[in-house]
Amino acid sequence: MDARELNIEKYCDDIMHKRTKMTAKPQEISFGLTNKCNIGCSFCVYCGFCKKKIDRVDMMDMENIKKLEPYIDAAASIYGSGRGEPLVYEKFEEFMEYTKESGMCNKLQISTNGMLLGEYKPEVFEKLNMLTISFDSTQKRMFEILRFGAKFEVVRDNIVKIRKDLPNTFISLTVTVNRLNVDHLSDIYEFALENKINAVMFNNVYGSDDDKVIHLLRIRKSDESIYYSQMNIVERMNRQEITKVFQYATFDGYEDNEELDKEKIYQELIELKNTKPYIDFDAYTLGEDDCKFELDNRKVIGTGDIAIPYCTQPFHQFILHADARVFACIGDFAPLDNLNEKQLDEVWNGENFELMREGMFNYDMLPERCKQCNKYPRYANLNVYIEFLEKNNVNLRTVKIPPNFNPPEEFISNENFKRILRERKRLIRNGKVMKKNSQEYWDNRFDTDWKDYGGNEQTKFFATILNDMLPEWLIHEVNENKDKICDLGCAEGDALLVYRQKFVTSEICGEDFSDKAIEYAKKNYPEFEYKVSNILEPEHEKKYPVVICSNVVEHFKETYSVIAKICERATKYAVILIPYREEQGAIDEHERIFHTKDIPVKVEDNYLVCAKSVPYDSAYYPGEQLLLIYAKEKKFYLLSELVEQLDTDTQKTLRDSLNAEIEKCNQEIQERDQEIQERDQKIQERDQEIQERDQEIQERDQEIQERDQEIQERDQKIQECNQQLQGSMEKLEQKENEICELENAMEQCRQQIADLDRQLKVFSQTDANRMTELGIANQNLSMAIALLKQKDEYMLQTQNLCNEFATGKLMQMNHLLFRIKGQLLHGGKNDRKEFWAWLGGRIKKTNRTIGAGAVYNPWMVVNEKLKEAVSCRYVPCGGETANAGNVLEDESAQLLPMTKRELQEEYCKYDVIILSVIDYNFRHQRPQHFATRFAANGHRVFYVNANFVRQDSVTEESENLYVVDFENKDYNAIYAMNGKDTLNWMKQKLDMLIAAWAIRDAIIVVDYPNWVYGAETIKKQYGFQMVTDYMDDYTGFLGTAEDFLKDNCVRLLQMSDLVVASSQFLYDVASKHTDSDKIEIVRNGTEVEHFYQAAGMEKIDKERKVIGYYGAVSHWFAWEKICYLAKTMPECDIVIVGEVTEHRDKLEKYSNIKLLGEKKYQELSKYLADFDVCLIPFDTSTDLIKATNPVKFYEYLSAGKKVVATEIPELMPFRDEYVYMSNDDAKFAEYVKLCMDGTDSLKGQQECIEFARENDWQKRFEAFEEGCTRRIPLVSIIVLTYNNLAMNKQCIGSILQKTAYANYELIVVDNHSTDGTADYLKELDAKKIPNVTVILNEENLGFAGGNNSGIEKAKGEYVILLNNDTVVTRGWITNLTKHMEHNSKYAMCNPVTNSIGNESKIAVKYSNKVEMEEFAYLYTGTHMGQEYTDVDRLPLFATIIRKSIMEEVGMLDDEYKIGMFEDDDFAESVLNAGYKIAIVEDAFVHHINNGSFKKLEDEEYKRIFETNKKLFEEKWNKKWKMPKYRKGVDWDTNRNEGI
Repeated sequence: MDARELNIEKYCDDIMHKRTKMTAKPQEISFGLTNKCNIGCSFCVYCGFCKKKIDRVDMMDMENIKKLEPYIDAAASIYGSGRGEPLVYEKFEEFMEYTKESGMCNKLQISTNGMLLGEYKPEVFEKLNMLTISFDSTQKRMFEILRFGAKFEVVRDNIVKIRKDLPNTFISLTVTVNRLNVDHLSDIYEFALENKINAVMFNNVYGSDDDKVIHLLRIRKSDESIYYSQMNIVERMNRQEITKVFQYATFDGYEDNEELDKEKIYQELIELKNTKPYIDFDAYTLGEDDCKFELDNRKVIGTGDIAIPYCTQPFHQFILHADARVFACIGDFAPLDNLNEKQLDEVWNGENFELMREGMFNYDMLPERCKQCNKYPRYANLNVYIEFLEKNNVNLRTVKIPPNFNPPEEFISNENFKRILRERKRLIRNGKVMKKNSQEYWDNRFDTDWKDYGGNEQTKFFATILNDMLPEWLIHEVNENKDKICDLGCAEGDALLVYRQKFVTSEICGEDFSDKAIEYAKKNYPEFEYKVSNILEPEHEKKYPVVICSNVVEHFKETYSVIAKICERATKYAVILIPYREEQGAIDEHERIFHTKDIPVKVEDNYLVCAKSVPYDSAYYPGEQLLLIYAKEKKFYLLSELVEQLDTDTQKTLRDSLNAEIEKCNQEIQERDQEIQERDQKIQERDQEIQERDQEIQERDQEIQERDQEIQERDQKIQECNQQLQGSMEKLEQKENEICELENAMEQCRQQIADLDRQLKVFSQTDANRMTELGIANQNLSMAIALLKQKDEYMLQTQNLCNEFATGKLMQMNHLLFRIKGQLLHGGKNDRKEFWAWLGGRIKKTNRTIGAGAVYNPWMVVNEKLKEAVSCRYVPCGGETANAGNVLEDESAQLLPMTKRELQEEYCKYDVIILSVIDYNFRHQRPQHFATRFAANGHRVFYVNANFVRQDSVTEESENLYVVDFENKDYNAIYAMNGKDTLNWMKQKLDMLIAAWAIRDAIIVVDYPNWVYGAETIKKQYGFQMVTDYMDDYTGFLGTAEDFLKDNCVRLLQMSDLVVASSQFLYDVASKHTDSDKIEIVRNGTEVEHFYQAAGMEKIDKERKVIGYYGAVSHWFAWEKICYLAKTMPECDIVIVGEVTEHRDKLEKYSNIKLLGEKKYQELSKYLADFDVCLIPFDTSTDLIKATNPVKFYEYLSAGKKVVATEIPELMPFRDEYVYMSNDDAKFAEYVKLCMDGTDSLKGQQECIEFARENDWQKRFEAFEEGCTRRIPLVSIIVLTYNNLAMNKQCIGSILQKTAYANYELIVVDNHSTDGTADYLKELDAKKIPNVTVILNEENLGFAGGNNSGIEKAKGEYVILLNNDTVVTRGWITNLTKHMEHNSKYAMCNPVTNSIGNESKIAVKYSNKVEMEEFAYLYTGTHMGQEYTDVDRLPLFATIIRKSIMEEVGMLDDEYKIGMFEDDDFAESVLNAGYKIAIVEDAFVHHINNGSFKKLEDEEYKRIFETNKKLFEEKWNKKWKMPKYRKGVDWDTNRNEGI
């Protein structure tokens, strides 16, 4: 038994024992790869004509598909088309490849609408278990209304092609049977047959009861004959079974007498397509409305009886939607769980699945939606359960069947269960259960299924049996006397013709208690006499010489009295035919089974004169029939004669039965005697117990008397205590009054305290603001002092250099020339005298000073000025001019508390600084949309307002979004300043912002050109990327300082790393000033969810039509068109929402033009809801409009509105599809009227909304962010690990938590660790972090070999070799990369660190990780942009290297094996190739140092050192020198510092 078969056994056992927590796994797994579909089928349960469109597009996370792997082996089938069109899925090919690798493919069925089949290579679909294509009609018109949006020819041709391309793949067509195709189903089958399709499946159209499309298309009872006629044709064509047929279509007998008029149905479908949808599939919520379980009706599930579940789906079906919601039902029911929030088993056997399974046996608690459901999937996998019960010897008649249980008969394969359902169905009429064998029951049977189940033929069959069994003497006597015969229970009279064959002279009539039966009998056999009568009431009925009653008695429980009633109706003979020795429960209608012992020999005064049984094996009745004849007079027939007529088997059976009964009675008597003896013994034992208890009772009575006495004494004490309590209560009342007075006094005190608190808060807030200002000032002062120190050091160095230069021989000659020119040739008499005196002293070497002649030499002047400057340089307290090794004294104390907090936060997404064109709280436009989306996606955003204020401030607008106001006393806004003159102010403000908020990785988004100089400086200083959001052609604005604005704009375009143009016009402008590969178009967008609200709102004024526009009205507004509309369409209102700065006087001339003024962004959807037609009337002659990509175009479409615009270039691609466009007034007005009347040809509402969704601001943000990332050099970080698990975790953790650089990959290479590191890295790899790669070497390749294996995988422009015993700090990659980008001669650079064997080491002061972060931030901030270049090698502990250099000089030399000297070796290669190396002072990485080598024994360490040293010296033919440290630092520095 394989996993699938074993799972089926478990499934059946779970249901039989009513387990809600399944031991079985799902038999059917279904998942929707996406909720998006490329067409809109009219009847689709998810997105049909009556269904609201999806709010968002979901794509299945491949990780969620992989989560299903534990259930794959046990599953019988897997469906990859649970919702949406699978071929729309963005990762469909990756998904199919995964199914083939995982083994899922051989169980997988993909269902598609066929439109996109041609876009994939055929081999994608190979190895599928089944490919199913929807094909509902061979008539183009009907196909394209049913599968709306699909093209008939495309689907047809794709089916033909895929069959040819994949001859060995099982391909099927699925046909949804409905009123539009029921008359040509055979044509569809013929098409399948011609193209060698493997199978055709005919299915129901099904959906919610309130879906008007489903009601329109469902098959009526009057249509069923058409369907079956078509199926007969199909069966004739299918004789060779080349193309198999699966008839899953079932019908419920629905009828509304609506004629099958296909044209009318077609037109009604068109109307529904254009009607507003009203059913929201995704709105169903568990526990609400008709998806709510009635827990008040909950009962304990009994496990004793065996039952059929109300629905099998929760026991075998697992449906996963693209958004990770999990369903148990393929119908429109609420989701039960979410796979993103729980593990797989926690969902399958979670609370909601268990609750639903419980409801399948506890019918009263079922949700209303379940109670109303009769869809065929309810009965899926029912047959295997029925077979399982039979295999386990369960009598199917004892199995409990749920209400509303009506599976199509063809769905049931077990004949016994099919018969049980058939009999059960007979008991139900109009939803009411009838009493079995009642008159109502039989009236219903004769009126419904009597003919369907062969009732007439069965009646004739039993009549023929009776004729054959009649004794000759009876036939002779009745015919001779011409006795009248009555058939009691004649049904529809079919037996009377049969009886006439034997009784040719007798008059024959029929009676039945069913009105319906007699009605049909008179209609079918009018030659006979009929009467409605009841066998149980013979005293009121006519008697006959002979009565016949065939197969009636068994339908009564009290058979003896029924036989007596029959005999009472006969004056001579009663002839009775009954089933004999029938199996128990064989026929549900039979209330009694007859054996020999059940046959009365005498019934009152009627004697049994004949008994005869005959076995039959017929479809009408497979068993024995027993003929009994009772006579009124005994005549000459004796009992012995009767016995002789009984067959031998009957006599033996009778004797055996009597003997068995006697033996059974004797056994029972013995058992009862034994039981009586045992009971007597128990009675004696109980008498003894009673005596003992009587004694106990007496003893307890004595105890009770004693306790009564104690109670009396206690009552006395209680009375005394009550008196004392009364006195205490009076005192308490006095105290309460005193307390009340005290509380009043306290309330007054509280009020006074509250007043003081309010005053204190005001003072506290003021103090807090002052403290913040003071903190920022202190931090700036600290930064300034540090910078002054650095500048002083530079000045001292410059002065020394100048002094050396000024006193050199070259400068002495230069000085002589200057003095000749200044004193000898152009000076006065005294000057010439002074010159000759100086020259004589120099020749005689008696005067070596420069003297006053220094004024004639500019170099001497500079030297003297530098001396003065150095003498005035900053000297800190204590008189020290510099700290050893650049250590910062108590630097952490200089940080603001806010900055300290920020430093301890994770920093894994770069910051965004937006230098804006408008204030954040002005109109909500493109800049604000991008700001909010950057923030929503995890980036800190600092939105710098364009207008300036009197005091700097940063306000948190929302999570991650901060609005920044800069103070400026000279200018009100950025628009007025040229930026160049105010560069220092800009730099100061931006430096303060960056320092306070610990910004180290960022992009600067420049919205307005006048920010360019500040942005450019910050870019250069901090290495931030500079991006221009180019949204307007600034030459088109009026009232600006155009000259410098234009110059600044050109400079901005030239200096930016990326230009994001909002239109093609702006792209073309930008390409004149910068490389086109640095420009991308990201057009404007819309916030669909906000403006979509307007689609569902009702208009306020329903009387008048509204032509609407919202936005500013300025010089570029085509006011003439508005006035033309107002004049030519006076019956309409023209509503303008927005600030009107020009043309007001012209617009106000018309009473039907309503100027509502500017409204908040949040309110716009309310006004948009009232617009019948939306306008974009811009003057296209202005460059501003040529550059404009109107936001409102997308916003209007978000509400599904009709749009008319002028001929704006950016809207041209959408002309006559989503917008009408004209610059001509009359044509413009004509378009407005078409839209107003609904006679336009523009896209419908839902198509417009879908278009808007494709242009949502989120998609625009994604394109913007992707463009930014592409412009940042890719950096590959390679971390080599070998054991040291804790250290590895610390290093990798710091990278992932503190690296906000936008474009890096992390490659972790393990050199065959043995301490658990490999397992940790496997767990890391399993997380599937997009930019993390793990390489597990099968042997230790050494430092060089291990790193080289990572370098080979690296894709980056730069490679960073990072030791595993390091901890990185924020901004480290950005600053390393910055120096490499600024100097193309640098082959590699190192950061500064606390521990290393060369000049990269600086003196530090920290003792934990928090202090390390703060130290690193301050040190790198005060040394921003600085480099240390006096270095001849770089240890490869955190080294950035150009990848191209490695391609030129080679990778690390792996001859050094485990390690040491490979860094010296690589430095030699780089320097010999003519490149430079440097240490950058603005990047810091903490280094533990020698994490791996410290594990080696001293002797082993020395051996490796000496071996590799020798190798180095021989390779480079030079003696190796010990590396040196920078001034003030040695090997012992920082020995006591660390984290």
